[in-house]
Order: sequence, then C-alpha cells, then structure tokens
Amino acid sequence: MIFGGVVPQGKVFLPELLTLKDRKAPKSGAASLSLDTSCKLPAQTAENGRVLSQRAITVVSGPQTEHVMDQRIIQILSDSFTQLLIPGICVTIPLTLISFAIGLVVAVAIALIRTAKTPVLEPLARIYVWIFRGTPALVQLFVIFFGLPSIGIVIDAFPSAVIAFSLNVGAYASEALRAAIGAVPKGQLEAGLCVGMSWTQTMFRIVLPQAFRTAFPPLFNEFISLVKNTSLASSITVYEMFMSAQRIAARTYEPFWLYLEAAVIYLAFTTILSRIQVWGEKKLQHYDY
Repeated sequence: MIFGGVVPQGKVFLPELLTLKDRKAPKSGAASLSLDTSCKLPAQTAENGRVLSQRAITVVSGPQTEHVMDQRIIQILSDSFTQLLIPGICVTIPLTLISFAIGLVVAVAIALIRTAKTPVLEPLARIYVWIFRGTPALVQLFVIFFGLPSIGIVIDAFPSAVIAFSLNVGAYASEALRAAIGAVPKGQLEAGLCVGMSWTQTMFRIVLPQAFRTAFPPLFNEFISLVKNTSLASSITVYEMFMSAQRIAARTYEPFWLYLEAAVIYLAFTTILSRIQVWGEKKLQHYDY
C-alpha cells in the first residue's frame, strides 16, 4: 500500500506524525512512503500523549512509485463511481423531487395568502418567509432532527430532511410566485370575477397559469439549487451521495479525488437539469395568454 509523500530517504515515520506538508505529491526521483508491516516497533507515546501504531512507514525510492500511485487513484475512482452514483439516483434525486413538490405547494399557498392579504394569515405568512429565508438550511435541518427530540418529537433522518428542505424551498419559491402574480395585469382578475368566477377560481384558472410562465426560470433555478443543497442532509445521517463520498474518502485516505468525483457527478446532474430548463422555457414561449 502506497502513501503519497516526500520524506528524507532512510528515515522511519509513523502515520500519525505525517503532516499536510508531508503528503505533497512526490517529485521525480524523490522518495515516497510505503507501509512496511514487517517493521515492528514498540508502542511509543508522541508529544501529544497518544500511543502510536506499531506499524512503521519506511522510505522507498524509485520512479515506479508514481506509476503505482496513479494506478491506485484510478482504481479508487473507478470502484467508487457506482458507489456514489447509486445513492445519487436512489436518494439525492428522490429527496430533491419530494422536497421540491411539497415546497411548491407551500409556495403557492403562501403566495396566494400574501396576494389576497388575508388579515390573520398574511402576517403569519410573512413571519414564515422571514424565518426560513433568514436562517441557514443547515440550522433548519439540525433544529428538526436534533432539536425536536428534546421536546418529545422524534423524526427520522430522511423525513426530517424532506421537511426542512420543503419549508426552505417554500419560503424562497413563494416570493418568486408572488412577484409573478403581481406581474399579471389586474384586468385578468377583474375579467374572471365579472364572468361569475370566484376569486380562487380566477386565480387558479386565469392568473396562476400566466404567472407560472414568468416564474418558471426562478423556480427551476431553485430546483437546481436544491439538488446541491441535499448534500447537507449527510450532516443528519441521510446516506446520500455526499455521505457516500465521505465514507469512501475516510476509508481510502483520498479526500481530494473522492470529493472531486462527487462534484463532477453533481455537475452532471445540474447540467442535465439546466438543459431541461432551457427546453422548458422554449416550450413556454409558444404559449400566449
């Protein structure tokens, strides 16, 4: 097993004593590190009081170490790709879709309440938007998953993530919808009321379809952002794509390459969604209200 690093040849180092500086990629002809299980050392105590491992790292040299290191990284990335992609498809995408669907329903309700200026509900809607737009999504996750059990409300990790993301999306999307509703000419609402429709019927049959076309780009941007924000769910033990990358990185000691691979997969997801957004905007341009 090869550990990346450059050290003076002929010395013996222990894994616990390696610093970030020691882990730089080896230059041509420089010595590198390999694990020598045959070298047994008595247990020693480091300056910080920890007991060191009895396995030592000895120095080997030669240009072959760079090739072995490259092969190891390629093998790790190849083996981990499906281990990242499967949680991404089975957990990240469903978490995004469920949260966004619920959040969109919440957003429509909040936007209609604020547009109608209902005396009791409108102030509550303002407070809701103020709280969830003014606090980080990570804090909201922690309050729901770690905080609520202290008052007797226990929710599993995945439902906690759905609740937090849905409420967060609802707050942001409601503002986009409210602005889009305000952009629809008031004559549309008056015309609906004149033909005998109720205010609710007029909003759902006339105003909201027109507002949706205006709100489609910001709403889809919120959806794309939610795909990336689902990585926060790993902090409350949801086994999604980022948590899978964390576990593999902890096992292989290659965080840079594993996190970079996860970033590429996230980028692939968002690129596909961006193309869908462009296609949807072109389709909506063909409809005139």
